[in-house]
Amino acid sequence: MRRATYFAVVFAAVALRGAATDDPAPAPYESKAAYEIYAAVLRLHQTDRPFVVSDTTVPIMQCLQKTGDGGVDAAIEHYKAANEKRWKLKAQDPFTSDLLRSREQIDALKTPDKDGGFAYQVDPAILYLSAVGFNSNGTIAFAEADYVCGGLCGHGSPHIFRKLKGRWERYIPEPKQNPDGTFTFASYCSWAH
Repeated sequence: MRRATYFAVVFAAVALRGAATDDPAPAPYESKAAYEIYAAVLRLHQTDRPFVVSDTTVPIMQCLQKTGDGGVDAAIEHYKAANEKRWKLKAQDPFTSDLLRSREQIDALKTPDKDGGFAYQVDPAILYLSAVGFNSNGTIAFAEADYVCGGLCGHGSPHIFRKLKGRWERYIPEPKQNPDGTFTFASYCSWAH
């Protein structure tokens, strides 16, 4: 009985966290470089299934391990600061008004499970994006994306990009040799639900 009560309280707290009415409206996200990163993320998320993008950033905060790469680690630290609040995304190329959806529009896409459980279906799928973190000279970027196709359907991962010759390219940090001869590898982190 205690365990059921505990889970009910935790679930209610999580469900109500996003529904607070005293949350300030998110400020517009004005970072031109962040929208370049979102365009690169969207190129990676091409799928046969139609999807929309939440018009407000989500502080995903899942894969923040140090990589041993100073530029990436700096971008992760900036990512943490940038995600202390939510930001309102603007409809701009490649973000057209056809792609962005408000929280209310997204909630309307969810069809509850027939049994009343946690599962639900979403059509089209929803891509949630975090705010973007950059290193100090703006050449390395870190963002996370979460693709949701239902209550128990979806996946997410971090995305690291490096700007080369004016274009953002996917970046995988090189392994670093430690003084004891061992190596530190940037961990690959992802999640599924």
